[in-house]
Amino acid sequence: MIRIGVIGAGPNGTGNAKRLAEDAKRCRISAVADPNPEAAKAFADAFGARAFGDFTAFLDEVDAVVISSPNFLHAAQAVACAKAGKHLFIEKPMALSIADAERIASAIDDNNVKSFVGFSVRFDPAIWKMGELFRAGAVGTAVTLWSRRMSFSGGAARKSWRNEYDKSGGLVTELLAHEIDWIINLAGMPKAVFCRKASRVHNDPRDNEHLWLTMCFDGETTGTIEGSAMSVVPDYYRGVVGTNGGMCTADWGRKLMLYTAKDKHEEVAPLEGFNKHAHFLDVLEGRTASCADARCGLNVVRVSEKAIESAVSGTVVTL
Repeated sequence: MIRIGVIGAGPNGTGNAKRLAEDAKRCRISAVADPNPEAAKAFADAFGARAFGDFTAFLDEVDAVVISSPNFLHAAQAVACAKAGKHLFIEKPMALSIADAERIASAIDDNNVKSFVGFSVRFDPAIWKMGELFRAGAVGTAVTLWSRRMSFSGGAARKSWRNEYDKSGGLVTELLAHEIDWIINLAGMPKAVFCRKASRVHNDPRDNEHLWLTMCFDGETTGTIEGSAMSVVPDYYRGVVGTNGGMCTADWGRKLMLYTAKDKHEEVAPLEGFNKHAHFLDVLEGRTASCADARCGLNVVRVSEKAIESAVSGTVVTL
């Protein structure tokens, strides 16, 4: 029985715990740590776990840790858990800087622990199927991959650590890390990026709430992402065009369309997603290798940081 400790009793921590607890024959939620004692107690009561104010107090009682705390806390917590020999499920972003992400990856390697970074878009049913078909050669060599994810949040009026770049990383790490992840999972790491940004919050020159990102890959492949937390016009659309066809999502990501020629297309069905929480348990039991380990998380942080560097400097930045 795998004993799980959760850092963060908020919505992300609770959601991850619920999904893991569904596999009660393989794991149990043993402990939770949160600086809010009421939140920690409510979580503990819901899962039959012990509540702590500091995660270091429960490390001797667990085998693996789910880090669902605010973004700026991930690095120190992940390194401490890895040094204690605890396997890790780290919510994205893994870290807010390349240096911190490298520290996490090194601690994981040095202490021989297993890791998974909690990306989600890559495992959505339509995107998961798109990846399977792409790797099977359904559309040939990728020419362009794209994502458009437009939404609205409270912005400057929202009193939250999410409005502070040094604590959240802004839209590029809060939301678009998912989009960067699925694109580089198919196309590999880009050679260079160019980025523009906009924001209603201007506390830091790196603040970003709307982002346009172009990624240049090997050959003639290009990836583009537009994302927003300040768009009153919602949109949700992803796809890939290759040398022999293309695919795109439809109906707000619930459908996948496959195009094999002009005016010739079909809906791909059925779509089955990927259970990342069950996969994490499989990884811990040695059944499979992690498909989104700390090195994947590090690559996404690299692209995110270089994107903001490009947006601030107004230049193309190489990786």
